[in-house]
Amino acid sequence: MHAINKILLVEDNQIVSRITKDVLMKEFDCQVDIAETGEAALDLVEQNVYALILMDIGLPDMEGCTVTEQIRAKSSNPNSKAPIVAVTAHAEDEEKEKFIRVGMNRVIIKPLDKSLAQSLATFLPTLEKEPIGSYRQA
Repeated sequence: MHAINKILLVEDNQIVSRITKDVLMKEFDCQVDIAETGEAALDLVEQNVYALILMDIGLPDMEGCTVTEQIRAKSSNPNSKAPIVAVTAHAEDEEKEKFIRVGMNRVIIKPLDKSLAQSLATFLPTLEKEPIGSYRQA
C-alpha cells in the first residue's frame, strides 16, 4: 500500500488511541494502524510503509525514544526516513530536545485534537510532493 494514506499510531492507552485514530481519520482520510507496544511498532514498520509515525513516549515494554532509534537505525527500511512525532502528556524543554536528538521531528502534547492534528498536516503534503524518504525536521 502507498504510504501517503497510512499513519502508525504507537500508543498503549486504548482510550487515547481510539480518540486519536478518530481525529486522524476524520482530518486526513487515512488508514491508521495502532501498536500498543514498542515491539508491536517495530513489527509493523517491517511490514508496512508509513507517511507518518506518532510515537508515545511511555510504552509498557520500552521507551518511545528507543523505538525511534531502532526505526532510524534500519536505513534499508523506508520508515527510517518517515517523520516521527513524539506524543506525550507532558514534556520539559530538556526532554523535547532529547526527543529531537534521537530522531523525532516534532513533539506534541496529548490529547490530540483537531488543531494539533492540523499541525501534523505539514508532514503529509511534503511526502506527496517528494519521494518517500524525504522529510523536513520541524
